[in-house]
Amino acid sequence: EYADIVQTVEEIKKMIEEEKQFLPEGVAFSFSNDVSRLVKNRFEIVASNGLIGLILVFVLLTFFLNVRTAFWVGLGIPISVCGVVFLLKVTGHSLDAIGLAAIIIVIGIIVDDAIIISENIYRHFDELGKSPIDAAVDGIKEVFFPVLTTVLTTMLAFGPMFFMSGLMGKFIYIIPLVITFALVISLIEACFFLPSHIAHGLHRSKKKDKENWFIKIQNPFSKMIRLVLKYRYISILGFFLILGGSVLYFTNYMHFVLFPASTAERLYLRTELPPGTSLKANGEKLKEIETLIDKISKDDLSSYVTRIGVLAGQHGYFRPGRNFGTIELNLTPFGKRKKTALEITNILRAQTAKLKGFNSIKFEIAEGGPPVGRAISINVVGSDDAKRKALAGDLMKYLSSIKGVEDIESDDKYGKDEIHVDLNYPVVAKYGLSVSQVANTIRMAIDGMVATDVRYQDEDVDFRVILDKKTRIDEKNIGDLLISNKFGKVIPLKRVAKFTVKPGVDEVRHYNGERSLSVVADVEEGVVTPIEAINKVKAHYNLSRDWQGMKFIIGGEADETAKSIISLLQTFAISAVGIYFLLILLFNSLLQPFYVLIAIPFGLIGVIFAFAAHGEPLSFLAALGMIGLAGVVVNDSLVLVDHINQLRKKFPDKNIVEIVAIGTTNRLRAIIITTLTTVAGLLPLAYGIGGLDMFMVPMALSMGYGLLFATFLTLFLVPCIYAVGDDLIGLFGRKKEQDISHEVKVGEIDSVYQ
Repeated sequence: EYADIVQTVEEIKKMIEEEKQFLPEGVAFSFSNDVSRLVKNRFEIVASNGLIGLILVFVLLTFFLNVRTAFWVGLGIPISVCGVVFLLKVTGHSLDAIGLAAIIIVIGIIVDDAIIISENIYRHFDELGKSPIDAAVDGIKEVFFPVLTTVLTTMLAFGPMFFMSGLMGKFIYIIPLVITFALVISLIEACFFLPSHIAHGLHRSKKKDKENWFIKIQNPFSKMIRLVLKYRYISILGFFLILGGSVLYFTNYMHFVLFPASTAERLYLRTELPPGTSLKANGEKLKEIETLIDKISKDDLSSYVTRIGVLAGQHGYFRPGRNFGTIELNLTPFGKRKKTALEITNILRAQTAKLKGFNSIKFEIAEGGPPVGRAISINVVGSDDAKRKALAGDLMKYLSSIKGVEDIESDDKYGKDEIHVDLNYPVVAKYGLSVSQVANTIRMAIDGMVATDVRYQDEDVDFRVILDKKTRIDEKNIGDLLISNKFGKVIPLKRVAKFTVKPGVDEVRHYNGERSLSVVADVEEGVVTPIEAINKVKAHYNLSRDWQGMKFIIGGEADETAKSIISLLQTFAISAVGIYFLLILLFNSLLQPFYVLIAIPFGLIGVIFAFAAHGEPLSFLAALGMIGLAGVVVNDSLVLVDHINQLRKKFPDKNIVEIVAIGTTNRLRAIIITTLTTVAGLLPLAYGIGGLDMFMVPMALSMGYGLLFATFLTLFLVPCIYAVGDDLIGLFGRKKEQDISHEVKVGEIDSVYQ
């Protein structure tokens, strides 16, 4: 279970090379479904894009601070990543694709904490004129509690994922684990090692007396923030209108899917020929499709495997049958191929539609992620066989009428031919026979009867009398079976029964003890989502009125998507409550935590814009990026609010607008640096500068563009909300706020800043 797939595959290939010398000439090996190549490709992409991002981060930090500070801040990233890999190994976990995604999410937060500390030390040294040691000590002391709180709030944001239920909970369990490890390591490195390295670098450098170039940016920004604060109510209204418009656009024009088809690296083509088709004839028909597949460019197709006599699919789906066939197509990594899985599927769909002799040819795109099943999966459950089959057929017909629903299948497939015996009951009674006599005679002929047994040593061996296979599958011979009636006469079976040969049922499925039929289908991305299709089915059918005794059991991606959305919303809610109480301890206020938390939903505006502009649906992977984005937004807003609080204590008589404007201007450089460095780290991954991996792109887009817009939130919305909050406190009286603060009993925090 915990084997290294890359190492295992390499060992297998090495063994095959050693065994080749013992094989006859002309024998060759070909490898298919080599998942290790995808794993290696993903690691290479993350490594190359990570290196490019690290270089961009270093350049930006050098531009805003200095070379030594940039080096020591950037060094925290590989230290944290290596620490995570080490701790995962120690705790018995492996680093998979989801673990890599978690590292990408947390890198921005790691960099933020280091930048906040280093920038504050640099500010004490460069702007306040302190010695390197004093700048380091005072700088870390001033922001230690806010930085500690940012780490704890991020842990609280991801912590509830440990308790997510269902399949997705097991799938993403590694995310909060990786993030917790990374945050603990980065906190230790940033608070205890980083300040000493920066102080050493400041001591060796010579302070320049020339005007700080960043003041040319701060001065116009200071005027702008004062103007925004002056019209703070209009500004907040504007932000709310933008948020409302974004949500409206999302609900009407955008879709949510668990895992987009663009992440797929495997296709399944399943065929069904008329019942009774031999395996040899089946293989000949599948060669027609293989001829079409051979025309696909080697840049797009890595290999394919044909299975005759079986329907197969992702996550272990397997169903035997002589008239069934499956072709599994393994695609090259996304960044190396010219066509997407959906484009290849559509080309093959159009070509195979011209082939004759097939009952059906269906396609399945194997999206990445856990085994959630097909996009649409509905179990039709009921004891009435005829009604259940009719309802399943009607459901398939209705699904085909929904635009975007395709590759509709049912497990109600014909098996081998059966001989149906229909008794003429009056005639049975006339000849003095009973139904049980007839049934026992047929059973004895077909299944046989144990005539005797012989003991060999310590084992009893039964001797069964049965018709030979050729005789018992011939309806004429079965009709000649003789049945002894109560008068001692023998009656041929054909005198009391009629025989018809019909296709038999391939298999009988049950759901909670009741017979069921399964109807599954896929959806065309961008046209309809699984949830939308299921909602249309629910609205169309009134089972209690029209199909009494029948019921639908929804499963597959649609069901898992609904569960995942609920679990994510619950995670957000639990995280928000936990973060709120933690911020109470930091701010010594019940109101101020809302200044930070209210910025989170506004951060989604940038995410919606990014995915709309790129024509991509919001996915589960994008949602994970949103959680990481929320962590960055909270961190920047938290440090800003804390700094404004410190200024209010230092200058209690100053006007609130002036205090907020000064505090925001002071934090401008740190906020810009954290934004640009995080975006720079994510940009190569989002656009595949160092290699494209569609599994990582949604997270990078979500965090990158979301953070760009979140910067305006932190610089303009949060100060406005802070000022409005002070207006409300002034309106209802400051005494009430002070009484609440005493009830919380966290006054000790004040002494840290005095």
